[in-house]
Amino acid sequence: MKKYLLPLEQLEALNAELLSIADSLANPVIIVGGQSVSYWYSYYQESIPHFDMIPLASVDIDYIAQKDDISKIVKAWNVDVQMAGIDVGPPSIAIAYLKDKDTQQIKSIEGCNFIDVDEMELGFDEPNLVDFIDAPAGFNIQDVKDVQKRKFLTSLFQFSTAFDIQPNEKILILNPIGCFKSRVGNLFHSPKQQGIELIRIESLKYPLVYFFQDLAAEEPFRKVRKHITVLHKLLLTEDSIRLFTEYDVDYRSVFANIVLKTPGGSEKYYEFDGPNLIRSLNKKYEQRKKVKKAFLNRNR
Repeated sequence: MKKYLLPLEQLEALNAELLSIADSLANPVIIVGGQSVSYWYSYYQESIPHFDMIPLASVDIDYIAQKDDISKIVKAWNVDVQMAGIDVGPPSIAIAYLKDKDTQQIKSIEGCNFIDVDEMELGFDEPNLVDFIDAPAGFNIQDVKDVQKRKFLTSLFQFSTAFDIQPNEKILILNPIGCFKSRVGNLFHSPKQQGIELIRIESLKYPLVYFFQDLAAEEPFRKVRKHITVLHKLLLTEDSIRLFTEYDVDYRSVFANIVLKTPGGSEKYYEFDGPNLIRSLNKKYEQRKKVKKAFLNRNR
């Protein structure tokens, strides 16, 4: 049987190959899609009860990248790219099948193939693909282009100890806040399967809490608080409220844990400011819950 890399292993290997050209990129590349969720779930796996990657399974790899940078990226990977035609709508910009440009065989590293594992299970040997997009569902272009907005939704991609590589500021990944924003966007504004999107949204609860714990260990609390504000605003959006009223996915306890247990804040913050954020979220959610209940009762 041929050796192969799992999708997250493929992602890490591709990112390692980008280091040679990273400094020449006009803009950072950002890993998005299902792999970004899998990355964080795997990153905190030792702290997640009943850890199980299988339900999160994602095969293809999605990057946000600018058109001017894509040619440099695929050259570093030594694969061909197909730019989206005028008949292909956003968010897709281009697709790269991970087939070696010289040999026309599936790309490999140290004898392990970058294979489409779903096709492999069906008995076919097909290369995995990378989809380059301008922005994921739930995002607008400024969310990824504006540095001040982007810094609250992304983090540096961290290589595993097996690679022994320091992170690079041109290789980013959606952080758990960005992942939540993207998956909720997918749920309501894309043709993605609702079942897998709900599983991915649920899977982000522990990573979000641990992400804020790590953030507090690395940054002053004023920066942590800005991230909390971004999350609070995100949870008050119409899509997040619909997630609660239509699918009964409730992030309020996660938010309360983050607000009250993330260390570094002042006494005033934990006694007044933090609880006020929690109350405002609860008030909005309970109001919408009552409105929906009243609507359903009227239509019985």
